[in-house]
Amino acid sequence: MQILRMATVKLSIQDKKDLDKFTKFLALKAAQIIVQSRLGEKVQTKCKPHSSGTDWQSRTCA
Repeated sequence: MQILRMATVKLSIQDKKDLDKFTKFLALKAAQIIVQSRLGEKVQTKCKPHSSGTDWQSRTCA
């Protein structure tokens, strides 16, 4: 039987903040997808089509 081991990675403070931001965004979007799929209709959310470098989560909106 093979044992899987997780790699230990040291993150900088900025990397930790970015990871936390991404995780919160992912959880929010996952919840929105679940709710929208159960409503049977798409709900429009506001976004910035011309985002800056710090607004990476809004880049998929057009």
